[in-house]
Amino acid sequence: MHKFKLSMIFCTLAVTSSTAFAKSNFFDAPYFGVEAIQTNQNYKAGYGKDVFKKNTMNYNIFAGFKLVKFLGIEAGYEIQPNATKLTQLVAGQSFPGSLPIEAGDTFLSNSSISGTHPYVGIFAEIDEKYESWGNVKYQVMLGASFSNIKTSFMSLLEETPTQTTTTYGNISGSKVIPVIKISATNAITNNFGIRVSIDYHNFASIKIQNVDNIVKLKDTFGIGLGLTYSFFVHKTTDIPVYYK
Repeated sequence: MHKFKLSMIFCTLAVTSSTAFAKSNFFDAPYFGVEAIQTNQNYKAGYGKDVFKKNTMNYNIFAGFKLVKFLGIEAGYEIQPNATKLTQLVAGQSFPGSLPIEAGDTFLSNSSISGTHPYVGIFAEIDEKYESWGNVKYQVMLGASFSNIKTSFMSLLEETPTQTTTTYGNISGSKVIPVIKISATNAITNNFGIRVSIDYHNFASIKIQNVDNIVKLKDTFGIGLGLTYSFFVHKTTDIPVYYK
């Protein structure tokens, strides 16, 4: 509910301020935006590979502003909604932290993974103007994210037509990890822009384990597409007036 209210406040400000900000400078203003991020999230063999969903869609709400001409700060709240996967595991594959499945056995696996990844970082920025594309803002951000990942899985082995063995696992882990975001924002109006980004999260450093099981992720990359809104920053220039 809190995140929904925050989004509504930003949207209301954008709509009600559009007339007043008609002459805004796209590159010198604070900004906020939303984006969807298609991730390539993989796992180490024997610790989640083949069990959990590999490609997930994340969503991010972010805002930023410049400190000086070429440097600024961005903060965001990235969410990975619950992603489920139902599959069969065969000989040679395994559940997280367990021994490989023996020949002749087939397990039914039902898993889920979700996460929250709020971050803050410092970005370097340059602006370019192209005849065909117009104004484009390039950013490279180095930051830190307090990432929390939750996983669960259920395995089902049919030993006989009337006897089955079921195993459950619920594992989570949290850690502050490095993040990198490289983005390009194309100004489509004075205030609105389209942002394309490449994202990196150091998920390999997060420990996700309990007494019986352990999940090990690999570092994750993602490609994001989003919409930004830049606010107007008033500038004044003192022009001397001479009298005769």
